[in-house]
Amino acid sequence: MSETVEQSVIGLTADLIEDWGLDVEVTPQTFLRADLGFDSSDIMQIFTAIHEHYRGVEFKFQELVMKDNKFVDDLTIGQISVFVLRKLGAA
Repeated sequence: MSETVEQSVIGLTADLIEDWGLDVEVTPQTFLRADLGFDSSDIMQIFTAIHEHYRGVEFKFQELVMKDNKFVDDLTIGQISVFVLRKLGAA
């Protein structure tokens, strides 16, 4: 059975934080900054991992992190999953 986009994003995020020695449950409601302590370079790492996982799909992550010409304060795994799912549907 193939995994869902949400499961993929959760798995990629969990792999990343496991490498850092963090023991935190990652769910769709998990915030990157508030819950995981991600900074901008960490967020770029997860975006890179998603991009590599879904090779051949163009993701413009600035569409996700910018709202009304301002950077968003934080993102949940669920928000990222919905964004990826929309991009996959458009591919």
